[in-house]
Amino acid sequence: MEIKTKVILGLGANLGDRLETLQLACAQLQKHVGQITSISSIYESSSWGFETSDKFFNACITIDTALTPGQLLSKIQLIEQTLGRLRNEGTARYTSRTIDIDILYFGKQQIKLPNLIVPHPEIPNRKFVLYPLQELNETFFQSLPYQTIEEMIRACADEIEPVSIIENWLQPF
Repeated sequence: MEIKTKVILGLGANLGDRLETLQLACAQLQKHVGQITSISSIYESSSWGFETSDKFFNACITIDTALTPGQLLSKIQLIEQTLGRLRNEGTARYTSRTIDIDILYFGKQQIKLPNLIVPHPEIPNRKFVLYPLQELNETFFQSLPYQTIEEMIRACADEIEPVSIIENWLQPF
């Protein structure tokens, strides 16, 4: 019997048809990574960490996967590339992108690799992640070295307030 791990991914897009890109990313994740079991609403917000007039669509999904963390990261990067993501070669850490897929949680595991840290270290600092994450209502967050999602939202210094704009954007899964 194949052992599966519950993973939470954060999705973001601010170039092109943002809704279609998020839907295409989920279709590819479902095909190559595992079964999507829950989704948040899509939230729209201004950019975080850099200036652009192109607003982001952000969402979180829960997916059951049999992949290892390294395999998952490789699949995600391939999906991003397929959907037009260009990795930043310059000095800017954050830039506009067609798609960004982050591994937020990989079960209850804590992972520290040169190219992957899980839980994602920026979760407590980003309301555009915290708001959709809260909708998933997962229970294993409390067992990790962070506060609850609600406590993280209250303590978050991020001044960008995401707005929920689309519910039920991915049917069926």
